[in-house]
Amino acid sequence: MDPDSHPASSQHISKIGPPDILIDAEENIQGIVAASERGDLDAVQARFATCKSALSRIGKNEPASEEGDLTPLHVALERAVERNHTHIVLYLLDQGISIYANDFVLAAQKRSFVMLKLFIEHGWDINHPMGWREGPPLTLALNDEPLLRWFLAHGADPNTTIFEEDDFTVLSLAVAHGSFATIKILFERGGGDVHRGQLLHCAVGRGAMGPPGARNVASTKAVPRSMTEDECLPVIDYLLSKGANVDGIKYQNDAKTFFQHQAFGLGTPLHVAAEVGNLTAVEHLLIRGADPNVKNTRGQLAYERAEYFGHLAIVKVLRALKGDVAEKIGPYSGHIGHKPDEAQHSGAIFIPPSTSSRLLVFANLALFPVMLWIMSTRSPSVPT
Repeated sequence: MDPDSHPASSQHISKIGPPDILIDAEENIQGIVAASERGDLDAVQARFATCKSALSRIGKNEPASEEGDLTPLHVALERAVERNHTHIVLYLLDQGISIYANDFVLAAQKRSFVMLKLFIEHGWDINHPMGWREGPPLTLALNDEPLLRWFLAHGADPNTTIFEEDDFTVLSLAVAHGSFATIKILFERGGGDVHRGQLLHCAVGRGAMGPPGARNVASTKAVPRSMTEDECLPVIDYLLSKGANVDGIKYQNDAKTFFQHQAFGLGTPLHVAAEVGNLTAVEHLLIRGADPNVKNTRGQLAYERAEYFGHLAIVKVLRALKGDVAEKIGPYSGHIGHKPDEAQHSGAIFIPPSTSSRLLVFANLALFPVMLWIMSTRSPSVPT
């Protein structure tokens, strides 16, 4: 890219003052960008010294309105990162040039550990998202063990949320698409939390489903290459050994998300396995104690979900186990969440199904006058 092609220079330089300073500053900024691009530290330092007072008012920690709206001096930092000129990056950061998410991402993609450390030392949060509906750069390391271990050693958190409204974390992404070795590293080195991120639901859909609730994944760089189902059962067993609830209703520990999504039919990992057609996972969950008589939030059994999606082999297995399911919502009758005896330890919110039903009724009643008003405004007037 031509250093003169960035429109940011003129719009920021116009704030400086007299024309002589404007010309001097613009000329030196372009010189700094070009010198940064070719890795000439002496030239960069000389340009800074020439008009230091003017440059101190351009681009130094000045926020941009958008990720692509770069301040003039940040363009120099961007070029230095692109070309892996670590000495230039260090000098520019010491001058107070702002860091953007894309700088850190680019350094991670280049596996420049020195540059990544420089960014952290200059105040960058390693768990900062790469963009809207994108996870932190840790997601880039899920198929790169040395980079993964480096991130975790420098504070990366695998429990960081990617899709907040769907309780989908970096660890969720690894469980859904990563290797078993990666998942174990995230637990052992990163403090993975088995009670966050709907991990068992992700595990049973390995290789057959995308991120839960993600209608549009903002960037493929946040999603590693999908793995096969070969490691599905070891991952399920590993999560169960860490304390995952084999009959846990999706979002049962997050009341807000639960109420937002319950109308779509939130079920257990067995429901998910039945929906995606993973017969091996269905049979394994049953062996591990999964209850086929648990209904989802729309009152459906797992075999009914399999039947809806046309997975007849799973229907046959589950229908043979169908028992008394009268009014049984979730794994524990009368509660959405943990077992009653786990209340004092979990901090989960217990909401009886009857209460949630009343809340939905009240919500509909509250909206009824509004609906009548809308209908009245659209109806033709009656002549008098």
